[in-house]
Amino acid sequence: MVFIFIALLLISSNLGERRTWNPAEQIIIEITAPIQRLITQTVNAIEGIWLKYFALVHLRGENVRLQSEINALRMENAQYRELVATNERLQKLLKFKKTINWPVLAAQVIGRDPSGWFESVIIDKGTNSGLWFPSHPIMPRSC
Repeated sequence: MVFIFIALLLISSNLGERRTWNPAEQIIIEITAPIQRLITQTVNAIEGIWLKYFALVHLRGENVRLQSEINALRMENAQYRELVATNERLQKLLKFKKTINWPVLAAQVIGRDPSGWFESVIIDKGTNSGLWFPSHPIMPRSC
């Protein structure tokens, strides 16, 4: 630090008078130049590491945010695909309904015969929906 201070003092004291250095100034500059170069390189290296560290911290936060956004978009995409599939199924049902000359009522299967003996299903429609069941020993009219 002393050499640097002396070199700067000598250089600044003769700034306006002449452009060449005397031998004492030349020796001091020759001695302090490698030290100044080492200090400059060290400061630049530390600054680079420091800035890269903060850049990585920022990138980590951005990566977490982008992963969250990707997950939300994947869920939204899955919902849209399910809506498209539902729409296609409904289109096919409408076409099927137009080909049948009988009255048609859409119903959902809400249960199945657990034993597998009767191969029967339970639907979510009954007499209140306009279905009529003929007398059957297994199926009462109040479905």
